[in-house]
Amino acid sequence: MYVCLSSGHRPRYLRDVARALALPPGMWLYFRYERGWIADEVRDKLDKERTRRTLHGERVLIAYIDQHPSRSAFEIVPCRFATLVNVSAVGQTASLRLQLEEFAHAADLARFNDELGDKAHNLPHRAGGEINGAYWLNIDSGPLPARVLTVS
Repeated sequence: MYVCLSSGHRPRYLRDVARALALPPGMWLYFRYERGWIADEVRDKLDKERTRRTLHGERVLIAYIDQHPSRSAFEIVPCRFATLVNVSAVGQTASLRLQLEEFAHAADLARFNDELGDKAHNLPHRAGGEINGAYWLNIDSGPLPARVLTVS
């Protein structure tokens, strides 16, 4: 499963989270990522059209990442599941068209973040005042356990 993170760093990113929560199932939502914010293994798939097409139909977890400067560690809040309908890579950006599905919920947010951190390498983090990591990434070990992440 892929994870697509959106932050509150810019108003547009925060509106993406609001749209992900507000739109009914079946609607499309568009995300765009600069290549530097995409995990290496995902970028490798984007670079060749044949492997880029294998991304179509993949399950995605849309999540909000709270990276407020007052937080020592970022907190990720699951929002919604989606299917990746289309992805295009042009220049230094990738555009994703996501078809929204059911809502995602973590009853124990701390546990969800711990397990996500165990399964997803290179999550965004603060290093020397800079933010590093990937906002579109793959969870190596498959989906998170149902006891941590539920749908509604």
